[in-house]
Amino acid sequence: RRAQWRPCRLEPARLKDVSDWVEHYRGIWEERFGRLDEYLRELQKERKDG
Repeated sequence: RRAQWRPCRLEPARLKDVSDWVEHYRGIWEERFGRLDEYLRELQKERKDG
């Protein structure tokens, strides 16, 4: 069992960097998916109306 032990530690400052990076891209993707959603709704509307 001793061979399975993997001591490690977390560095909160590095986790904050990752969190900030993810949050930046989350905003970008939410905006893009929002535009895609609008586009797909418009396509569905055109198919129903057309």
